[in-house]
Amino acid sequence: MSAPATDDQPATVESAAGLDFAPWSAEDLAGLPGAKQWINDASVFYLAVRISASLLGKTKAEMVELVETQETDTVIEMLERIESAIDAYSVILKLLEAAQARLIVAGAAAAQRAGARS
Repeated sequence: MSAPATDDQPATVESAAGLDFAPWSAEDLAGLPGAKQWINDASVFYLAVRISASLLGKTKAEMVELVETQETDTVIEMLERIESAIDAYSVILKLLEAAQARLIVAGAAAAQRAGARS
């Protein structure tokens, strides 16, 4: 069996196929938001993304001026919306990365199995 992947070297089919994982527990999966919650949160997240995109198009001087000219509560609300979206998207990212990794491992194992049959 090949050595596992490192930061310096990518995984091989053999090393990926040799990995194992357990299903997420029902408790972990039960903690995921349902469709209705995703739909409700989407508009909140969209606003945070639009705020972020707008801020990223500004120079430091423009950002300083924005902070100086806006009500403190408005600036705090923008920051809180962005922080809330970061927290929520971190959960989503973890879910997507876990599923991606499992598909890669399963694909590598299937490729190995197909090679063994031919």
